[in-house]
Amino acid sequence: MPTNFQIRIVVGTAIGPRGTIWRIWSQKNEVYAAHQANAHIDKLSFHSSGICRRAFTQSYGVPPSLNDRATLKWHRLPTPAAGAGKGALVLRVITPTAFLSSAVGPLSSKPVIWLPPRGNEATSFDVFFCREPRKVVINAFSKAPDSELVYYHVLPSGEGVGVSSAHGPWIAENFILPARTHDKKDMVIANVDPFATGRPFRVTFDNSPKDGDALICHDFGAFEAPRGDPLIQLISFAGTFSRGQVIANQDTIPKAWSLPKRPVG
Repeated sequence: MPTNFQIRIVVGTAIGPRGTIWRIWSQKNEVYAAHQANAHIDKLSFHSSGICRRAFTQSYGVPPSLNDRATLKWHRLPTPAAGAGKGALVLRVITPTAFLSSAVGPLSSKPVIWLPPRGNEATSFDVFFCREPRKVVINAFSKAPDSELVYYHVLPSGEGVGVSSAHGPWIAENFILPARTHDKKDMVIANVDPFATGRPFRVTFDNSPKDGDALICHDFGAFEAPRGDPLIQLISFAGTFSRGQVIANQDTIPKAWSLPKRPVG
């Protein structure tokens, strides 16, 4: 078995609209994830020590306003012992179907794992740690009606890291990110695209996890529009958000996370 792994995962289809490509990989016992568009700037680290970080990459360096490259640090839950049927969830990325993009540029030649969207729902993927044998994890997901095991890898330490996907309901709320002082256009995150832009921008909103929490990321397609545009004013918006605001919180996922249970019979 290889010591390290690397996968690329994206919600959508090869011939239709899609979300952001996420890269998830390991180096020995350390696991990382990055949003493709920002991979050269920052990444997520889920360390074997239990420390999790969002940090600028080494090549990007330390911004003048910070003391080190990390912008967010927390401790993940300890990985449960084998036989518990549980795992430690560290990342959930949620992509609503209504906010996929059809104008995000060509794919690279590198292979990706496609997560097909469903109707007006949202597609999510989880990254989790557990100590169950590979067969146990595969069997747990094999007959689960609402979850699918996308990938599973056993690290050199014996700890397993898995990626699973699921579909769920989504209430299609729309948002505006107001233009910066030097910009002339707002960033619009809406389930309608009146200018047929194809939503060329991908925008993410994260929570601020505390110790024991998982990072929750909502991934949206967006487009620019002049402030006060009459067509945009016809859209119903949930609110105007600052660029540092989050729309996710720990109430959106259960604190205790378990492998899916196989139905009886």
